[in-house]
Amino acid sequence: MDFLITESQFNYLVENKDTDIIEKNISELESFSKKIYSDAKRKFGIDLKLLLTWGTAVGGLVAPLDNFIKTSDLSVTDDQASLILIGIITTLFFDNEELFSKVYTKIKEEGIEKQFMTVLRKGQDLKKSFINFLLSLNISINNISGLIRYSFLIPIISDLQNYVSDVSDVTETAKMISARILASGAVLVSSDILYQLIRRILRKLS
Repeated sequence: MDFLITESQFNYLVENKDTDIIEKNISELESFSKKIYSDAKRKFGIDLKLLLTWGTAVGGLVAPLDNFIKTSDLSVTDDQASLILIGIITTLFFDNEELFSKVYTKIKEEGIEKQFMTVLRKGQDLKKSFINFLLSLNISINNISGLIRYSFLIPIISDLQNYVSDVSDVTETAKMISARILASGAVLVSSDILYQLIRRILRKLS
């Protein structure tokens, strides 16, 4: 099916998870984003207020890139890795040249421009792949806010696919998964929109 191409693009970035930890994964995205927010403000004097509201969604796109940095031979310190991710966030989610210029100046001071560009290309590939996947579900993404709204789904695509092979009632499964995600308290999407989205994804994967 068509999604297999998109999934292969996801797999080299998205860590495979067990099928019973969707709620845990969502909560971890929120914690990850809080850490990035703290690092940005405390270590680099950069206030990424967007993460206080949309941390889980932003984390959905950026957390796989954190895993990519950790498993690649980029030769960066933990602080430099955080700075790279901050640069990715300001590039993919903010329309603020002044803010990005401030971050990129720090990236140049650290001498990690090449590493940043490597991770940025991975982020752009993942973003494009995810948008194409949403389009295949007849969900259009017209702006950054649309991407932010749904990005929390990226790290749990593997979880959702694992469910498909074991269920016969997509509707009930979609309700159950939606309830688990909402139970995390970290997703700012209405229950009806989330249910409809999960149901479309499960049908796409089945």
